[in-house]
Amino acid sequence: MDARNKSGHDKKRKRLADIVALGAAAFFFIVPATAQTLERGYEDRTMRGPGTAAGAVIYAPGLARDGAPITATPYVVDDLQAAGWDVFRFVPPAAGDIIEIAATALADAARELHERSYKRIALIGQSYGGWLSLAAARPATQPIDAVVALAPAAFGARGQSADWKANATALLPLAEAVTARHVLVFLFTGDEYDPGGRAGGLREVFARRGIDAAVIDEPHDLIGHSAGLTRAFARRFGPCLRDLVERVDPAGPFDCPDPGWSAMGDFGVPPELASLAPAADADPGLAPMVGRWYGVYETGREALFIVRTADKDRAEAVYAFGPIIRGIDAPTGSTRRRGVFDAATGTLRFAEPEADTAIDCRVQADGSLAFSITRKSGGEPLRAVLRRLTE
Repeated sequence: MDARNKSGHDKKRKRLADIVALGAAAFFFIVPATAQTLERGYEDRTMRGPGTAAGAVIYAPGLARDGAPITATPYVVDDLQAAGWDVFRFVPPAAGDIIEIAATALADAARELHERSYKRIALIGQSYGGWLSLAAARPATQPIDAVVALAPAAFGARGQSADWKANATALLPLAEAVTARHVLVFLFTGDEYDPGGRAGGLREVFARRGIDAAVIDEPHDLIGHSAGLTRAFARRFGPCLRDLVERVDPAGPFDCPDPGWSAMGDFGVPPELASLAPAADADPGLAPMVGRWYGVYETGREALFIVRTADKDRAEAVYAFGPIIRGIDAPTGSTRRRGVFDAATGTLRFAEPEADTAIDCRVQADGSLAFSITRKSGGEPLRAVLRRLTE
């Protein structure tokens, strides 16, 4: 780094330190956006401040195709914020496309928050932000309590970058150097930034080093590079991630069960519509469909399907759908449906004349529900595998 850049970097660090000392409210009121290394993680939630907060989370976003950060704090961080952590969002410096400069800036920001009396620090990042989070937690930096890397990548995607395989080869040196009380790395099916084979290499490094780390490789129903940003990912892993970050002792194996019915309250289904009726004289093929079902489309959207009553070959159901990624506008809501069961095919179909979609579902050999919804006006159906919800 030349003297001019070093001087500017030092001034930025000093300014951040001075402003954090004034308190969280002053921090976000005084600093112009162009001068920030950190900014508020949520615009509509209170910052507790270093004397009160359980700790500080720095979320490092990925980069959009044009290099601009995807700024919305993802749903998976919400559980930590609700548990008393202050959440900041990392803003890469102007030369943030240079990994070392960006990682150093993130490490500096973490250290300065620690020096301002935040008791614990966690780094959570997606894509490029996940890569930076691993790179920033190294021996020369202030010890980090937890690092969570969601689909870490820094060298482009398949078919777009000649260096994209470095997303695997250059990841192992990060695993060799990362220092944190807990480390979690999530890798997803269908990730165009993942050359493959990363999970085994990471696990070998973490096991040899004896650090408290876990690699969650291709969790079911979560598809694509942005899967870690979805509400579906947060519903499944948010509470477990919060519990792990808050632990001060080694966590051991990372075992996170699928969410149950009690985790579905934000779908907004009225209680009276969530109740189930016995399948008195329903067709033997229809009766097993009565229940509460949940799954995720390949797009990342969640589906909640409640088959409430079944009588002979008729059924009543509630279909609800949630958001996908915070910051991306997508409709949500619920609707009541009436369907007919076809014993010959084992398919329960909802195609009421007034509805603009048709729903088809069928119980599979493993007890799950094959589910698809199609617009009557045409187009490819959206498909998901729904699993019965426990209480």
